[in-house]
Amino acid sequence: MYIHLEPVQWVMRGYNEPDGFAKKLPFELVSNVVSTGSDSAYMFGAKGVRFDRETRINVAKACQAIGKNWIVMERHGERHVIDVAKLLRR
Repeated sequence: MYIHLEPVQWVMRGYNEPDGFAKKLPFELVSNVVSTGSDSAYMFGAKGVRFDRETRINVAKACQAIGKNWIVMERHGERHVIDVAKLLRR
């Protein structure tokens, strides 16, 4: 039997400057991201900064980089669906 492991869950952290993770800086945003299909992800448990447009765009870019075109997220008890391509076209 041959075994394949596929990455399906990530911890997303947001920093106020580039290379924040490598520099071991404190993060300003943290969330769980779970793959829910070949092109979609579920984001939950986000804590930290206000989830403004710039932050949404940066999250969309990060998810697009791992092949996700749709993000379903819960924030303050509300469900939001983000169309990554549409958000990045604006």
